[in-house]
Amino acid sequence: MVRAAAFPERRVGVEFLTEGGTETEVLYKWGFELPQFAMFPLLDNPEAVAAMKGMFRRYLDVVARHGMAALLSGLDYRASPDWGALLGYSRDSLADANRQAIRLLKELAREYAADIAEIRIGGIVGPRGDAYSLNRTITAEEAEDYHAVQLETLKSAEVDIAGAMTFNNTAEAIGVARAAARIGVPLSISLTVHGAARLKSGPSVAEAIATIDAATDASPAFYMLN
Repeated sequence: MVRAAAFPERRVGVEFLTEGGTETEVLYKWGFELPQFAMFPLLDNPEAVAAMKGMFRRYLDVVARHGMAALLSGLDYRASPDWGALLGYSRDSLADANRQAIRLLKELAREYAADIAEIRIGGIVGPRGDAYSLNRTITAEEAEDYHAVQLETLKSAEVDIAGAMTFNNTAEAIGVARAAARIGVPLSISLTVHGAARLKSGPSVAEAIATIDAATDASPAFYMLN
């Protein structure tokens, strides 16, 4: 197994703060429609871009005020081939939009370079299907091929890490982890958990992580729960 370049190891005194619920804020607080729950199409709307920049600046202000580090991400959850096609994007235009999303985050990071000692940029990889469906039909091999498309784009955009968000199927998580390791992008995985600390597809959190780690040489940088 090829290992991705490591995301910075945890260090004493360095805590990362990251955003959460960006789509929810943009949709319900600022009133912008999200087709297929996708944020990146809003990059073509100057008013929406201004609202998103304001949202991220408020978060970065908190990071600076408390002397923390920042992990900045959150615009490209739907920037994968199937969702892009539903939104009318070709593969090339989808890659361009994903790189545009990362450029916006990097521009914001530069604004705070004097106030925040460490800002890392992340890309977001969503599941191929709906986050709250079983998604049992996708195999690890299919997932590796599918998610490699977006991960190659994120690699070219020079992100510090990719986050696989709201995955509830271990086969798909294995596939995205293998693709990230092969391409050379550090990856975190956020598992969607339902009652009794289990994924909707059945396994407990502990069982899912053990299965993913065993099949990927423990390549994910860390895990999160959704």
